[in-house]
Amino acid sequence: MVDNTVTSSLANVAPPAQIDARSQGLNLFLTGFLVLFLELACIRWFAANVIFLQFFTNVVLLACFLGMSCGCMAAHQGRDWLSYFPILALATVVAALALSTVYGWWSGFVIDVGHQKSPQEIFFGTEYRSADIAQFTIPIDMIAAVFFILVALMFVGLGQVLGRAFDAYPNRVLGYTLNIVGSLVGIVGFSLISLLQLPPAVWFFISVAGIAYLLRQADSLTLPRGVALVALLLAVTMPSIARARPASNPTGRPITRLNTNPTSSRSSPITLATRPWCPSIPADRRIR
Repeated sequence: MVDNTVTSSLANVAPPAQIDARSQGLNLFLTGFLVLFLELACIRWFAANVIFLQFFTNVVLLACFLGMSCGCMAAHQGRDWLSYFPILALATVVAALALSTVYGWWSGFVIDVGHQKSPQEIFFGTEYRSADIAQFTIPIDMIAAVFFILVALMFVGLGQVLGRAFDAYPNRVLGYTLNIVGSLVGIVGFSLISLLQLPPAVWFFISVAGIAYLLRQADSLTLPRGVALVALLLAVTMPSIARARPASNPTGRPITRLNTNPTSSRSSPITLATRPWCPSIPADRRIR
């Protein structure tokens, strides 16, 4: 009975191990690249689009490494976690957009950051809505916890591919070298993209292309997963499209907006998430 169970378990893991050594070496490089590149993309995108998460950017950083580590530990499991990536990533991005939309349209919705009634630390921008008159208040800890779990689950699949590639590659020293070089290329690549001020669609297109290759290699790139990856690319561009549209101004007063897009250092305006309408600021007092 035990021997049959072990044999069945090994049979489930066999297909990834049957990839030739050269392909496994490419997987080590590619997963190293994708983990670091996608991690930086997630830190930048979620900090810009999840309300007040920019105060706690290490949440996304720690979630990425936790997910990758759990994936490495799951390398011998039969469940293919990478096949869940398209749905998990799309759900995480949609959750961020939904939270931002609800916060922007419902003035009675307050996110409590650091207990601003009697703060020990001041988080600028969080004081514009009062929890005393709010219809619904949610602590930032809960939001951070939800996105911590979702982002961690996104990276389990990449960690599993990485662990399987390490197990299958015959030369461990060369394998670690390929993985480290891939990680460094991912960091340098994202730095160059940031220097060129390319939009989030480019960040996630590169990541999605790598994920699609790994799914195709494992014969897991089905039509629903492909559609989910395309929908992910469309979803991450929605904030940029919304910011590019001119905002309406029912007050008739001039509006000065603050650019919080982390991909750009220019002064192109977008609407403040925490204050719908801001009076104009004298030119000599503006932040440059």
